[in-house]
Amino acid sequence: MFFMLSNAYALRRPGYLATGIVALAFSLSVAAFVLLLVGGEYRGPLFRLDRLSGLMALLVTGISLVVHAFSVQYMDGDPGYRRFFAWLLAVTAAVSCMALANNLVVFAAGWIGTSIALYELQVHYRERPQALAAARLMRRAHLIGDVALAAGCVVLAVVTGQTRIDAIATNATTIPGLPLTIAVALFAIAGWSKSAQLPLHGWLPETLEAPTPVSALMHAGIVNAGGFLLVRFSAVVVHAQLVTIVIFAVGAMTALWGNATMLVRSDMKRGLAYSTMGQMGYMTMQCGLGAFPAAFLHLIAHGIFKATLFLGSGSVVHDFKRAQREAQQTLRRSPRFRAVVALVFASATGWATLVSPLGRALPPYGWVLMAFAMLTCAQAVFALIRRGSLPEYIGALLVAAALPVYALLILWFDRFLGNDFNAAAIVVPTPVVAATIGVFTIVLIAGWGIIRTPQAIRDRVYVWLLNERLPLRGFLQ
Repeated sequence: MFFMLSNAYALRRPGYLATGIVALAFSLSVAAFVLLLVGGEYRGPLFRLDRLSGLMALLVTGISLVVHAFSVQYMDGDPGYRRFFAWLLAVTAAVSCMALANNLVVFAAGWIGTSIALYELQVHYRERPQALAAARLMRRAHLIGDVALAAGCVVLAVVTGQTRIDAIATNATTIPGLPLTIAVALFAIAGWSKSAQLPLHGWLPETLEAPTPVSALMHAGIVNAGGFLLVRFSAVVVHAQLVTIVIFAVGAMTALWGNATMLVRSDMKRGLAYSTMGQMGYMTMQCGLGAFPAAFLHLIAHGIFKATLFLGSGSVVHDFKRAQREAQQTLRRSPRFRAVVALVFASATGWATLVSPLGRALPPYGWVLMAFAMLTCAQAVFALIRRGSLPEYIGALLVAAALPVYALLILWFDRFLGNDFNAAAIVVPTPVVAATIGVFTIVLIAGWGIIRTPQAIRDRVYVWLLNERLPLRGFLQ
């Protein structure tokens, strides 16, 4: 028995060692964040520790620690066990380097290093042709982003004569308009590639051939890199208004595409991939608005939530299938009246929040975020009250109560991180924002059946989404 235990420990030693290293990194991140709150920020020539980088380091090392611990037994017996943990540790180091960087060269090194290490994890099962094809698609999409990021860093370094990110942010108003717009546009392309935004999104749903821990780490941490890039360079981004409008529009289209496609997927993990795409689209919209603290709040919440879903995907599949059966049994008992009630109920709760002292204290972009939160709340309320039993009605009340909680979190994050951002107003013109909210509302109520659409159109859209007509997919291949 002792021999068997010692032999099992020897086989898992690389996993235990990597997990111990990440546990140490997480402990240091916690200690550094506490010191940050007590003693203030640190800004050096290569690295910096402020509230933004401190929270990002906590998120990255915390999720990575859970993924490493999960992988020790999950990957047990795999022929590439040692190689897997080496690259998993490399991904964590690269993302952490990017999160703590205060230098353009260091930031670019972490960004590109993440792409390299993630590719090696994607081809872990080299005997699977689908895994290799998916990895090549991902590499091409990320290569576009890596080149764009490097070019953007070069533009900023040449124009400002600086490589320190904090110095560039401080002197952002002195950067000439054209080079600044070019740099921000290049950063936007880089962010779209890493966060799977249209039209560079096709790689994400194809990367499910990798081991489940890789999917968890990728969806919970690596895809957040695009949002973190825009948040870190927010002082520069807000001065390129034309690019911010494009960033907002791309985020809106990706959010709509990702969430709509998610609903027609029967593969649970592929559905989660499209869900990630949609959530990253919403985060990109927030960056386009200038709502950088709220975007970072969304980044953290999504990272924790999606890591939990992927690591527990087996039980999630079981629960999802049971929920589908229950939904089919109750679908006939879902009149339009309940859909209208859900929309009115969520709108009234959101409006009451906005006119309250809490709502009036929100930043200028607060009403936009609350509008999208109301639509999400309405969908959740409708899904609950259509069943018609008392627990579902109680659940609907709890969902509606989440709106003021969300407003409180927006306000807290804005004040907690506000000193790192100088975006005091909505960057995207209000008519564009209002039109986007209107489109999302129409799509939502059309999906409920309040607005009747011809059967031929519905079938065409369903097949179009099901077949995943991906823009630029042929170009990337």
